[in-house]
Amino acid sequence: MPSQAPILILPGWRVPADRYRELAKLLSKKGKTVKVIDFPGFGTIAAPEKAWNLDNFVDYVKYYISRNKLNPAIIIGHSFGGRVGIRLAATTEGVVRSLILTGTPGLPPVRNMKRIIFYYLSKLIKPLFQLPLLNQIRPISRRVLYRLVGSTDYLFVEGVMKTTFQNIVRDDLVMNMKNIKIPTLMVWGRNDSMVSYRIAMQMKSLIKNSELKIIANRGHGVLYEFPDEFIHQLQSFL
Repeated sequence: MPSQAPILILPGWRVPADRYRELAKLLSKKGKTVKVIDFPGFGTIAAPEKAWNLDNFVDYVKYYISRNKLNPAIIIGHSFGGRVGIRLAATTEGVVRSLILTGTPGLPPVRNMKRIIFYYLSKLIKPLFQLPLLNQIRPISRRVLYRLVGSTDYLFVEGVMKTTFQNIVRDDLVMNMKNIKIPTLMVWGRNDSMVSYRIAMQMKSLIKNSELKIIANRGHGVLYEFPDEFIHQLQSFL
């Protein structure tokens, strides 16, 4: 269902808008009006003074859409940006024409065995790093530990943005996905190690009028690493 509706790209957590410029450029060549937002705390926008939750980011996007006269927009939400897109589409009528999700962690995180083991391991070894010699390698040990449990997003933020991240991951989007009424397309890299395509399959069962396309041999950043392949999956949807 081809459309002249403008496209708004919502970036992933800690990913600046510039990372999506090639995707935006290729879409523009197809005659689309394309904007890429920068979220507060990343890219060119300063962090908020107080910790935000998901609804604050939704309000920020709604204001951006209104200010730039993009209403109704086709939303491309990558990773965290997809979470914002889900809440926006589910709670605001007439603002989002259609929704495209990629690499979006739409379901609550599962405390799998690996995370549980490393959680308790970190509690056991924490007192050891108070010793003078071991305290010097504490930053390195934290970095390794968070990488092992898949929480590097949490590792690389501080202060108000760390609390913001905690607020975001605690937010349950299941009911929001069930309430989405607009056409929704999910495009996933088969090798996405951050948000498995199996998560996307579960999300598809929750979102009515949704479609899932999986790109072989591609990962979490398929839309900016292989923008041509990503756009190819959108041909009948834009």
